[in-house]
Amino acid sequence: MWVVINTQFGLNFCITSGIVRSIDICKHNRWNIAMFNRQKSLTLATLLLAVISLLTYSVKAGFPRADAQTSIENTKTEADKLEQLGVQQYRTGLYPQALQTYGRALELYKQQNNEAGIAKTLNNLGEVYLGLELDEKAMSVLQPALALRRKLKDRAEEGETLENIGGAYFFQEQYDQALATLQQALAIRREVKDKTGEAKTLSRIGTVYDVGFRQYTKALETLNQARAIQLAAGDKFQAGLTINRIVQVYIDLKDYPRALVSAQLALSLNQEIKNRAQEGETRIFIAFIYLTLKQNKFDQAIQLYQQAQSIVRESGNRSKEVQTLIKIAGIYALQNKIDSALEVGQQALVLAQSNQLRRQQMYVLNSLGLSYLIRAIENELEGNYQLVKLYLNQILEFSQQALILATELKIRIAEVDNLKQIGAAYGQLKEYQLAIEALQQSASIARVIKDLDVESSVIASLNSIYGNQGDIRKKIEVNLRLVEIDRKQKNKLQEAISLINLGDNYKTSNEYQAVEAYQQAIVVARQIEISKLAVNLQDYAKSFEYYALNGLSSSYRDLGQIDKALDFAQQALKYTQTIRKQDLEADALLQLSHLYTNTLKDFTKAIAHSQKALTIVKQIQKPQLEANALEELSNAYNQQGNQPKALEYANQELEFAKRLENPLLENTALNRLSYIYENQGNYQKVLELAQQQRALVQKAKLGNFETNAFINLSRGYRLTGDTTKAVETVKQGINLAKQLHNPRDEAVVLLNLSLAYKVRGEYDLGIQAAQSAVELSQASKNFETEVTAKSEISEIYKALGEYQKVIAVAQPALTQAKAIGAHIQEAQLNLNLGDAYTVSGDYPKAKEFIELGLNIARELKNPRLELTALNRLGSYYMSLKDYQKALSLAQQSLKIAQDLKSPPLTISPQFSLGDIYSELGDYKKSREFY
Repeated sequence: MWVVINTQFGLNFCITSGIVRSIDICKHNRWNIAMFNRQKSLTLATLLLAVISLLTYSVKAGFPRADAQTSIENTKTEADKLEQLGVQQYRTGLYPQALQTYGRALELYKQQNNEAGIAKTLNNLGEVYLGLELDEKAMSVLQPALALRRKLKDRAEEGETLENIGGAYFFQEQYDQALATLQQALAIRREVKDKTGEAKTLSRIGTVYDVGFRQYTKALETLNQARAIQLAAGDKFQAGLTINRIVQVYIDLKDYPRALVSAQLALSLNQEIKNRAQEGETRIFIAFIYLTLKQNKFDQAIQLYQQAQSIVRESGNRSKEVQTLIKIAGIYALQNKIDSALEVGQQALVLAQSNQLRRQQMYVLNSLGLSYLIRAIENELEGNYQLVKLYLNQILEFSQQALILATELKIRIAEVDNLKQIGAAYGQLKEYQLAIEALQQSASIARVIKDLDVESSVIASLNSIYGNQGDIRKKIEVNLRLVEIDRKQKNKLQEAISLINLGDNYKTSNEYQAVEAYQQAIVVARQIEISKLAVNLQDYAKSFEYYALNGLSSSYRDLGQIDKALDFAQQALKYTQTIRKQDLEADALLQLSHLYTNTLKDFTKAIAHSQKALTIVKQIQKPQLEANALEELSNAYNQQGNQPKALEYANQELEFAKRLENPLLENTALNRLSYIYENQGNYQKVLELAQQQRALVQKAKLGNFETNAFINLSRGYRLTGDTTKAVETVKQGINLAKQLHNPRDEAVVLLNLSLAYKVRGEYDLGIQAAQSAVELSQASKNFETEVTAKSEISEIYKALGEYQKVIAVAQPALTQAKAIGAHIQEAQLNLNLGDAYTVSGDYPKAKEFIELGLNIARELKNPRLELTALNRLGSYYMSLKDYQKALSLAQQSLKIAQDLKSPPLTISPQFSLGDIYSELGDYKKSREFY
């Protein structure tokens, strides 16, 4: 299953789980926002004087003292100098030094009872705290600063402090409050005609539009207006901040080339004015852009982040330093270097805790949880289920701690993310109800904060959980909501994906709405302006129309409208040729081949299409498609009755998989071979292949296929007559399926247990196991297994001679088999009903059902099923005492078994022939067959 999990710091982790909805590779950190400022720029001469003053002051006396002899005027001068020095320290990104300097200035202003000086210093302290992303501390000094400035009726200074308070609200993610406060500040700036101050406020408003409301066009318009004023005034300090914010918007728009151009301009400005804090921020942006544009260049990206981190450390911005460590940990996780990711994550956690950075601590816990989630998924694939449980419980511990912090800090988006991660962990633990509760709570908060992107991400996770449960109705419900969200956001790319997924869900539940969903997907796909998409998305977008046409073809096939199914399959092929996508062309050919093989029974065309696809995929070197082509050829020849050719291509598929050293393909090929040999009646070969498959799964640690390996091994033992081992093996499979909380697999394993009990003559146990399989299949909406289990129950009732129960079970099951297109089960149920009506004496019905079963067997080109049907029809004629007809049919049945070179399959027709010759009085001939 691939599942996409967003971090807060610019990286997405891609994990297996079913269908992946989102195409976004990275979603940038909503916290990477330039630090806010309020001071006016100074001339170079002023800067030099201040630096000289600082050097002189430090050498002579350290910090000034409040000497009893010092005059009030001297004290004011000292405070003013300290205030000016703090400004310079702040502007060069020396935040700890600025805090210390402002603190000393504040003491002096308080000694003088200088309210204007106190208000100014409190305001500037708040600005430094914002630079350090310590919004709570910022608010603690900004509120008294605002009160003083209002008392002094200084409108210009009031506007400045209001702006900083707006910045604090922004960091607290109170975006409505932030915008309202900043707009108050802007009105005052304009009232007092403070053009430079107006630009600073506009810059902050632009960031709120970007991060808080995702109004990117409005954000760019506002930020560019601010930048123009700042550059015209020569205010490079504020321009550097504003351009960093513009970089953020371009990243959010995924316009990485423009983001890079702006970042390089910001870097140049910040280096020119020696603003190390903002230089570090810009370098963090550049590292992220590099990672996005130069995919898989992880080591270089880490180097860039480490360079940025060393610069950020100088500024004393521990919050930003923690964020950078989280990014580095995230890249290690993407490289699958989980030990390194956890080591760096722990460093970040210690740094956040020691500096009482609760928000950053929350995000570190979230990041650590993601690393453990990757480790859990790896171990699940390898079958190390104890370690999986250990890691998932660790994730839950981290995420629950982070959720407490998010709730205390009232950061709703973080609540959403942590609830989502808790849901993902419970999903992996197969605790589906707990997973659903966490995810629904997450989606509910996302709706409250009106974050459609986040809501769609959470709903996609819910979709995956419902898929694991087999709850198609719920999948349809959430996909309808995804379509609604995509339309609100006018996101044609995602809408096309959602409609295709919706069509797939409708098709799985055999609902006619599938056709409508696919038709809408085609319309939307054609509206996508592909040339405006990122290059790496263009080919992907072109494939949408193909997948929708394919969906229409299979939907009409399921509806029994074969002409339309063929028409859309041919349209799909033509479309792939139009867009010159050879991989899709090969896939379209294989889809047509499948239709010709399984529905139209035109094996000549099926083979021709598969051969053409095979030629294409060999040229373009697409291993998975090549394996699919070999499988389709094997299937076509198998149904055609050409067993040697079927085996030839299945063996080619197996050798191809071994050559690629691809255990997944090898496992698929072994499955294919196994069923061909079973149809031939070569049960010893079935057992050998099952043993190979079990060894392969264990060696390659294919944990997800282990249950199926137990099923096949049990089947091999059952078919070769070793029913004790068949039961023992299948019980191991049941235990594993229960351990994995996989009801679908458990139902299939129980069905195989029922078959083993039936062969042993333990009919009550067989019915009990099959009934359990029915119940599990109904709960997980696995209709084919449900029908197969009901067919098995009717078979056991037939063996018990309880023919009224055969009819009671088989009749409704037959209707269900027809509805879902389960043709083999349909044939078997027809034969069971035919036998029951034969014994009941209702011969017209008996003949009708048996002949229907025989016709299906012949249409399917299934010799094993055909010989069973012929033998059943022979028994029917024997009941009518038409021994010559019965003899002819039994002989036909025996010949098929002999052609298949399968001794076990000859037993039933031989017994029938023995009975017929006995009835005819030819006891010598009868003994030959007994």
